[in-house]
Amino acid sequence: MVSKIKIGIKQRHRRPKEKEMAAHDGDKISDGVDPILEDKVASSNDGAEHKSKTDTLVSQLREHVVQGRIFDARSIVQELNVLEKEDPSSSSSLEPVRHLMEEVLAQSDHVESLLHELHSDDDWTLAKEKSGVTVHYRREPSSPIHTVRAVTTFNNFSPKDFVRLCSLFVETECMHLWFPGGIMKKANLLSWHSKYSKVIQLRIKLGLPMISTRDAIVLGNGYHFPDRNAFMISTKTILEDTCRYCEIPKPEKGVVRMATNSIFYIQLLKSDVISFKMIGRDDLKLKYMPSSLLNYLAQGHLPLDLMR
Repeated sequence: MVSKIKIGIKQRHRRPKEKEMAAHDGDKISDGVDPILEDKVASSNDGAEHKSKTDTLVSQLREHVVQGRIFDARSIVQELNVLEKEDPSSSSSLEPVRHLMEEVLAQSDHVESLLHELHSDDDWTLAKEKSGVTVHYRREPSSPIHTVRAVTTFNNFSPKDFVRLCSLFVETECMHLWFPGGIMKKANLLSWHSKYSKVIQLRIKLGLPMISTRDAIVLGNGYHFPDRNAFMISTKTILEDTCRYCEIPKPEKGVVRMATNSIFYIQLLKSDVISFKMIGRDDLKLKYMPSSLLNYLAQGHLPLDLMR
């Protein structure tokens, strides 16, 4: 029994020396920790860190989309794409928002093209400058109806007025109260699927003999640009078989369905100066009215009244 104890003691005293000799021989000393297990733990920690970052970015992406910050949302999508390349296991976390990511990239490209149209002079022809309003027009290859752009600046405006002006275009149910000429009737809200995205049915009554009421189904999207202190709303006609948000009602008896596409851009330049730009193209489907007359009205009377 004593000999066994002595042998055990000798073995325990021998271990530090064995470690020292092993170290001199170049062997790694793990102090009982498996190096393979160490790698697995490190890998697991990295994966958890990537997942946490992915979840945070997805949350930020959703918030930017809800608030209409399309370019901020695009930046998040780009970060998520980089993260997915670094850690392919994050793909499963991105599947629920894959469609949203693709939509953000497509919409951001569209918005960039709209901003280019608003600020560039490419293909635009000057039509009129009057009362601080500058009007340009552009011929379209597929239609005799021109696209019209009008620009003006409002002075002595407060930031509160800027918010109110944005609200005019966001609150579609109130459009008939301020639209010039009293031709706009109360709109029907068909779908309000996100904070700044709606499908609405517009009604216009021109008040001219032999011309019936017009209506249009449009998708309106709002975009917020915090770095520019600006807000933009785009509306475009939706066809019956292309809407994924709601059913499109058929025109009522005696009502003609028209096509309309518009962009409204409002920017706070200084504390009391607001830039207002709009682009519009309206095809009222008037068979017996010359397109030249429609273009004349669109390039003069209508934008001036709207800006005032």
